[in-house]
Amino acid sequence: MKTSSALSLTAAVVFTTAFLLSGFTGDTRPVSPKHGTRSGALQALEFFSSSRAHPDADIPADGYTRAAEQLRSAFPAPSSPGSSPQWRFLGPVNFSGRMVALEFNPLNGNTLYAGAAAGGLWRTRNANAGGDWTRITLGNPVLGVSAITVHPADTNTIYVGTGEVYRYKGSVGGIVIRTTRGSFGMGILKTTDGGTTWARSLDWSYNQERGVQRIRINPRNTAVVYAATSEGILKSTNAGGSWVPVAEILMVRDILIHPTDTAKVLAAAGNFGTPGSGVYRSTDGGANWNPVPGLSGFTGYPMLEMWRQDPNVVFASLPDSTSGSGRLYRSVDFGVTWSALSTQAVYGVQGWYSQFVAVHPTDTLRVVRGGQSIWRSADGGRNSVELPYTTVAWADFHHYAHQPGSPGTLFIADDGGVWRSPDFGTTYPYVGQGLQTSQFYNGFSASAQDSARALGHVQDHFGYMYTGSVTWPEGGVDEVGWTGINQLRDSIMYAVSRNGGAMYRSTDRGITYASINTGISGGTRAWNAPFVISPTNPNILYFGRSRIFRSTNGGTNWALAGTGDLNGTNPALSMAVAATNSNVVFVGLAPLVSAAKVFRTTNGGTSWTDVTGPMPDRYPMDIAIDPSSDSVVYVAYGGFNAPHFFRSTDRGNSWTNITGLLPDVPGTAVAVDPFVTSHLYAGTDLGVFVSTNRGTTWAPFNDGLPEAVIVADLVVSPSNRSLKLATHSNGVYERSLLSRIGTSVGGGEESPLAFRLEQNFPNPFNPSTTVSWSQDRAGAVRLSVLSITGSSVEVLADGVREAGRHSVRWSPRALASGVYLLRLEAEGRAEVRKMTYIR
Repeated sequence: MKTSSALSLTAAVVFTTAFLLSGFTGDTRPVSPKHGTRSGALQALEFFSSSRAHPDADIPADGYTRAAEQLRSAFPAPSSPGSSPQWRFLGPVNFSGRMVALEFNPLNGNTLYAGAAAGGLWRTRNANAGGDWTRITLGNPVLGVSAITVHPADTNTIYVGTGEVYRYKGSVGGIVIRTTRGSFGMGILKTTDGGTTWARSLDWSYNQERGVQRIRINPRNTAVVYAATSEGILKSTNAGGSWVPVAEILMVRDILIHPTDTAKVLAAAGNFGTPGSGVYRSTDGGANWNPVPGLSGFTGYPMLEMWRQDPNVVFASLPDSTSGSGRLYRSVDFGVTWSALSTQAVYGVQGWYSQFVAVHPTDTLRVVRGGQSIWRSADGGRNSVELPYTTVAWADFHHYAHQPGSPGTLFIADDGGVWRSPDFGTTYPYVGQGLQTSQFYNGFSASAQDSARALGHVQDHFGYMYTGSVTWPEGGVDEVGWTGINQLRDSIMYAVSRNGGAMYRSTDRGITYASINTGISGGTRAWNAPFVISPTNPNILYFGRSRIFRSTNGGTNWALAGTGDLNGTNPALSMAVAATNSNVVFVGLAPLVSAAKVFRTTNGGTSWTDVTGPMPDRYPMDIAIDPSSDSVVYVAYGGFNAPHFFRSTDRGNSWTNITGLLPDVPGTAVAVDPFVTSHLYAGTDLGVFVSTNRGTTWAPFNDGLPEAVIVADLVVSPSNRSLKLATHSNGVYERSLLSRIGTSVGGGEESPLAFRLEQNFPNPFNPSTTVSWSQDRAGAVRLSVLSITGSSVEVLADGVREAGRHSVRWSPRALASGVYLLRLEAEGRAEVRKMTYIR
C-alpha cells in the first residue's frame, strides 16, 4: 500500500482521536457524521489508545517525553539529508479536525483562539469571517489543546490546558485497553508575550495520560487561577507559578468563579460514571468543597454556564454517557438551590464526548444546547427544538464562546471546525476556513498518473480527495477505512467503510460509489480495515478482516482467501501485496484477543504462514514490500518499550530489527522509494524519518512540518517522484523523494554512484513509466526497449551523459500488452530488467 520549521526535537506528541479496532457490527451502511445517528467516536478513541498502549493497560506516563529526549540526543541537528525541498502543505483548508476549545480576547472581539483535539493552538484576528487562521507555535510537545484562558486585562497573558481526557482508568468490552481519551496532555502552558514564547506552568510532561479541561482566572485577583483536570481541582495563587490540589475529585470538567464574590466557586465533575460525579460548591475560595444535593447520578460529562447579566443565575447540563438522556438545572443563587428545567434527550449517544449549554448574555430565556446536534430554546431551556443539519452543517458540539461587544453572537466548536451564530442560535455560517487540523487515517492512496489526485478518509468527516488545490471535495464513503486507486487507471477508486463493514468502488474518479460486497461475509473487523490493489494486476484485490477476501475482477465478486479466520478473531490491521507477484501478500493482525501476528501467502491466499517470528506483541500498524523484490518486506509497530521497525530479506522467514536510534514511540507507517529501493521512509508519532540504506541508519525528514505531527500514512506519488504524508493532526503534506543517492546518513551507505539500471516504475504500467539509471562517470550510454525475444522496440537514450543519476519518462505508442526488456549499455557494461505493459 505504501507505494517546519524543523521538527522540534523536544516535542513529544500529545494526541487525539481515533484509530484502530472495533468489535464486529452487522451494520454496514456508511453514515456521514453530518447526518447519521450512529457514533463511531467512542470506538475510534478507544482503539486509537489501545494501539499505543498494548500490551499494557495504559501508555507509559512519561513515554513521549522520554522519546523526545532520546530523539534530541540521537539527532542533535534535525536536518534532512539530500537536496529534497521541504514539506509543502496540500490541504485541506475547507474543513478542519475536531475543535474542542474556544476563547476570545476579552478586550477585542475580533481575536479568537481555538484549540484542536490534535492540531494545536490557532488564532484568527478576523473572527466574524475566519480565513486568516494562524497556528501558534507552542514550543512544547502539544497537539491537543483542551482549554484556553486569556487574562482579562493583560491579553498578552494566556494559559493553555492540554490533554483531551474522556475516561479515567477504564476498560471497555472486557478487553483491558488504555483509558479512553482523545489526546495526551503535558499540563498547562503560559505565555506573557501574546504567544511568542511559552513556559510550562503545570509540568505534567512525565504524566501525559492526564488532561486539563478548563482554566479560570479570578477576575478580582488575577494571580489566583483554578484548573479543572482529570486528577481534580488545582489552584495557583501566584499566576501559575505553582499549583496545589484543592479537591481530589476525578474528571473535573468545568469551573465557574463568581465575578464579584470570588470566594464562591462552582465545579462539575465526572464522566462514564466516575466516583464522585456531581456538582460541587465552595464558599472559601476552594479550600473546602461540598457536593450539591440532587446534582449527581449522571454518567456523562457535565458543563456549567453563568448568565452574564446576573452571575447568580447558573445552568448545569448533566448528561448520561451514551443513552441520550440527561438533565438541565438552573440556580438563581449561584448553586445553593437548583430547579430542574428539562429531561429532554438532547445529547444523542455522545453525552460523554460533546455537549454544552449557552445562555444569551442579556436574555435568560434564549438557550442554545449542543450535543450530537444543536438545540435551541426560547423558554429558558425547558423546551428545546433540534436544528436541522442543513442549518449547522456538522455535528458533535464541544465548546462555545460569547463574542465580546456583541451579546447576540455565539461561536461554537465541533468536529467540523468553528461556526458563528450572529442571531444566537438560528443560523451558523462557517468561520473555520483555513484551520489545518484534519485527521487522516492509514489507507491514504495516490494516483500513479496524476500527482494532483489522492484519496483518504478523515476522522469525524467523510472521505475527501486531493485534486490539486488546498480545498478538497468529498470523495470517499465514510470517516474511516482504507482507500485505493487503480495504478493503471485512476478513474477507478475504492474505499472501505467503518469497521470494515463494506467495500465500495467508484469508476468516475470518486464522484459516485457503489457497494461491491458479493462474497464478503463474516469475520471480526478493524475500525480502520485494510485493503490493497495488486500493482501487477489491478483486477486483483485483497480485503482484510479476521479472514482475508480476494477478488480477481476488480471487486465485482469476492472469495475467501483461505479456509477462514487467520488467527482466531484477531482482525487484519495492515496489509501489502507485492508489485512483482500478485500472489504474495503480507497481513498484520491486531492483538484483539491474542498476540499480534504477521501472516504471509505466496499463492494468493490459498494457504497462509505465520511469519511473526521474534517481532513484538504490538499493533502491526503498516507493512511495505520492496517494489523490486517481494523478498524484502518492512513492518511498522505501535506501542512503547519494544522495537518499532523490522526488515526481512527472505519473505518473512527471518526478521531484523532496524529501529536503530529512532525514538521509542509508535511506528505508524513505512514506505519504500520505488526508484531507489534502498531509500526507506518511516512515520512515527514524532514525525518522519528517512534511511538511504534500507533502515541501517536514519535521519529526521521533517523540514517544513509543524513542530509535531502524528503520521497516519506515507504514500509514494510516482508521477512527480514525491512522498505524500497524511497526518492524523494537521492534514496532508508533500515532499520530493531524496533527489540523489550519495547523501551521507551516518555510514553503511551503498556506493553513491554505481553503474546501475533501476526497475522502472510503475511496473506494470499504462500509459507511461519512468526509467532511471546511475553512472559513476561521464560517458556514452544507450538505453533501449527490447521485445522479450531481443528485437529492438525503441531507444530511450543514446549519447553522452554526465556522472550521476538520470531518468526518462516513456509512453509507448501502438504497442501490444506484454513483457519487454530494458537494456542499459555503457563502455562495455550492460544491465537488463524486465517490465510489463498493460493496455
